[in-house]
Amino acid sequence: MNTTSTLLASGLATIALVALSACGSNSPEKATDPAADQPAASSSSSTTSTTSDPCSITTAATIQAITGGSVAEGVPGNARDCTYEVSGANVRTIAVFAYGSAAEFDGIKSGYATNRGGTEDVPGVGNRAFSPVDVGQNEVVAEAGGTVFAVSTLALSADEIDPEAKAVAAAIATDLA
Repeated sequence: MNTTSTLLASGLATIALVALSACGSNSPEKATDPAADQPAASSSSSTTSTTSDPCSITTAATIQAITGGSVAEGVPGNARDCTYEVSGANVRTIAVFAYGSAAEFDGIKSGYATNRGGTEDVPGVGNRAFSPVDVGQNEVVAEAGGTVFAVSTLALSADEIDPEAKAVAAAIATDLA
């Protein structure tokens, strides 16, 4: 149990570092986009709405429908994340991260590429999506409905891929669109 907690904390710290480094990009939209701190607007436009509350991006019910396990309500974290504990499924934890607006996507992707050994595009999720190569599709960063978000199974390598991360990201993208 102690090793699992240490690995989970390590994974969250890595993801937080990437998120913070992406925020440091030279993107002028970040400094001037007041929508980044507002809840998602009910708009179908993919460039005008965004959410900064990671626990409002999806629901435990959405994750449960995909994983088939019992899913606890999301718990806000310290790295713009919301963690959902899952029992009775292949994956034990799903973390959802709120990274910003669509205008910030390229800077976020660049931060991942620099800090996580590159990225790989993930087709079929939102308007655009990618995974960091160090953990493969155990983590998917996507943009939909004007919001950039990530879904992670908190795996520490790409040796085994949990398809739930991509499936949850696709469901969230559909909901946000």
